[in-house]
Amino acid sequence: MIDVAVRRLREDAVLPRQAYEGDAGFDLSACEEARLEPGERAIVCTGIAVE
Repeated sequence: MIDVAVRRLREDAVLPRQAYEGDAGFDLSACEEARLEPGERAIVCTGIAVE
């Protein structure tokens, strides 16, 4: 596994986390409400910075 530097840009930001041990990736959380239709794209704030 590689180390990735992550820092909060907002106090209410949730750091990325794995839902289950052994997951291949990490889950991100949005800092704002967003409702997307299937196939729709949008830029949504996560409140974090990843280096």
